[in-house]
Amino acid sequence: MSETWYPQFSDFDHETWHLQFSRFDHELFLSSTLPSPPQSPTLIQLKFLCHKKYMLYSVSEDQICEFIKEIGGGFYAPQDLEIEESNFANPDLLRSSINHKLAYFTLQSDFLDIISNDVITKVGEIISELQDKSESQLINLYIKITDYSYYFRNEDEYRYYMRFRSLEEEEEDEEEDEDEEDDGMIPTKEASIEALETKVYDSKENESCTICFEDFLEGEQMKLMPCSHFYHGECIKKWLKRSHFCPICRYEMPAENLDDPEI
Repeated sequence: MSETWYPQFSDFDHETWHLQFSRFDHELFLSSTLPSPPQSPTLIQLKFLCHKKYMLYSVSEDQICEFIKEIGGGFYAPQDLEIEESNFANPDLLRSSINHKLAYFTLQSDFLDIISNDVITKVGEIISELQDKSESQLINLYIKITDYSYYFRNEDEYRYYMRFRSLEEEEEDEEEDEDEEDDGMIPTKEASIEALETKVYDSKENESCTICFEDFLEGEQMKLMPCSHFYHGECIKKWLKRSHFCPICRYEMPAENLDDPEI
């Protein structure tokens, strides 16, 4: 197996730049489906690819948030996992096997279940579509992950960036055409908003809500997203009434008008 790729920060000053948050994008695409050898079960071959990107942002003297540069980007060695259709009888064990492979990429722990659940759902859909075939199949599925780490010179610049990004999204929302095209600003299903877990803030760290930028108070009740990011209850409810993405990591919540009608 190839050695893990690690980023090299040859021109990266860790005393000046500090990690503030990470997010990820992932894409699943079917490479091929072929008949398996006789008497063989249906096999699913998963190939995980991860591209790491380090993004430096700053705020200029005239209060313009600007991207400085991408540094140290590169790929980890691909990870492969072969599973049989019968493994779907134990989804917890299957999820654990997938997460074990994903952990190789040093992703944040709250990203792992999101990706593994999407993989399990996608493979289940593929198998369902192939059930009318008499012979077993060999399925090749690629999972391409991009892991972004955002660095800022200080926390004030990070907060300014979050405010800047929120304003940009609001402007895009106001300018969107009233047609069937989707730019991502679709509200979350009301039931999913109401189902958000309540969390009592008890950290000694000086953290703030990335929607309103106000500091959390010890003992204050927060609302916890499935991706583990938390916000003031009213802030996140208002946000999710116009968007179905987490403000930080873009975790996708069930959308009001994207889901199929319930049967």
